[in-house]
Amino acid sequence: MRYTLFMLFFLLNIPLQAEFAWIEPQNQSFSVLYGQKTSKPYPIEKVKEIKARITKGLLPVHLKPQEQQMDFIVEGKPVFLTLYFDDGFWSKTSEGKWVNQPKNLVSNPQENYHSHSFAKTILQWQEIVLSPVGQLLEIVPRKREDSELIVQILFEGNPLANISIFHNNVEQPQKTNDKGLAKILLNQKGKQFITVEHKLKTAEVETDENVWTANLLFFEDL
Repeated sequence: MRYTLFMLFFLLNIPLQAEFAWIEPQNQSFSVLYGQKTSKPYPIEKVKEIKARITKGLLPVHLKPQEQQMDFIVEGKPVFLTLYFDDGFWSKTSEGKWVNQPKNLVSNPQENYHSHSFAKTILQWQEIVLSPVGQLLEIVPRKREDSELIVQILFEGNPLANISIFHNNVEQPQKTNDKGLAKILLNQKGKQFITVEHKLKTAEVETDENVWTANLLFFEDL
């Protein structure tokens, strides 16, 4: 596993409801990117938590806010990075425009949801990355064998069955089983981006639905 020498903007074209955030390596730093089909600007206060994890403990993270995205540097060499990004409430107006506001502040909203994004970026494949870290929605690599990766999808620490998994733009033929497990074939070099989404209805005043996305990013040398 190695750091990339330039920013990679990964253009996604997958049928997820919500846009989401992920962590992308740069030269000696990292950026929190946001979007779905393209990377786009966002209010940096949506970045709620960044952690740089090692085998035992955390490394210091120094935020470097930019005008329209959050960059950061890490003291030392992290094994992997985690992110929580609260994208807030989204409502579709009667004119068909999506606005970043709760439904109770929008006249006659047609659709609405509250979007939460959880991300992991693996920089070194060590034993620690095979265990959950407690994200609300989490993709956990459980086993690597040759070009196969077994992942487990957890929500509130419990396995999620029958969840679609997307790997590098492609929906995988196998959904998660009753233990939340699924197999992914790593048959190409370079960037590997795994994404899932989970939705639940709610009776909150601000929204009718919570939408959580989780992603796992790493680079593969076959």
